[in-house]
Amino acid sequence: MTAAGCPRRRLRRHGGDVKHAIGELLASYEVGAITRRQFIASVAILGAAGSAPVAQLSDGALDHLSLQTSDLNRSTRFYRDVLGLSEARGVRPDGSVRLNLPKGGFLTLHKRSPAGKVDHFCIRLDTFNKEAVTQHLRARGITPIDEPDFTGTGAGFHIVDPDGLNVQLL
Repeated sequence: MTAAGCPRRRLRRHGGDVKHAIGELLASYEVGAITRRQFIASVAILGAAGSAPVAQLSDGALDHLSLQTSDLNRSTRFYRDVLGLSEARGVRPDGSVRLNLPKGGFLTLHKRSPAGKVDHFCIRLDTFNKEAVTQHLRARGITPIDEPDFTGTGAGFHIVDPDGLNVQLL
């Protein structure tokens, strides 16, 4: 990301006003100056910067994206054969398929209704301290969903955004 695109610089430029910095990022995304991935990572960084720091987001903060599909084999062939993603080895306990993205991270496909829906996305934190993150979230009125042994959809540590989208923190 360019220096002008750095979320912390945007925040300083707007005198610490997170809303204005996010508005500027959205405008940059809408005109194609930054990618969707850069937009999501930047908004997450601004959210952390606009409050007491709990954990820094790492470079490449988007860890994975999980999609619901109507036909797992057809979708696997599409992402593997058309887009060139490599299938990760091993059988997943929930029957999903994991495809590696070329520069890190992965895409997980699930056979689930309704198809064509993002099941969740995951943000990797530099240092994940479950107790500190839980405390930070609860102070803001958010109760995390912690299912460390769950092998179906939504495994791990999640929160739900204001529109109901599942966000995994790792």
